[in-house]
Amino acid sequence: KLRFAETVRPLCDSGLAYIGGEYLIDRCGGSPNLAFIKSVDVMLLSEPEGVPQFQKGNDPFTLTFFKQREDKLWRYDICPVRPGTEARINAALENIPAKYRKILFLPDSMEQQAEIHVACEHCFVLHDKDGYHFYQ
Repeated sequence: KLRFAETVRPLCDSGLAYIGGEYLIDRCGGSPNLAFIKSVDVMLLSEPEGVPQFQKGNDPFTLTFFKQREDKLWRYDICPVRPGTEARINAALENIPAKYRKILFLPDSMEQQAEIHVACEHCFVLHDKDGYHFYQ
């Protein structure tokens, strides 16, 4: 299991979040950014051995992390998908490099899966009361 400091310190050191009392707060301020919180959860579930190298994602990604796979460094981008944003996401991802890249989409429902089209390796991660579920 990861210790709190091993998980939170890299998020704070990178400027993505800060500790406010007993809470981890993203740097956007205002109300909690649930897409950011889910992205951190998914990143940690994807790399149970420890906290991988990561950075703030570029739109439409909230978070990007890196891990070794098949002797290559792979890029993993986490992309929240709100209802009605599928066409914009498809357009943004139309010409991105696909080699050594995997996108983890976080849709609100599995119905959105049919609306997402991307050439690189990807999966869908749904969150419900029982936790996170990964679908290839």
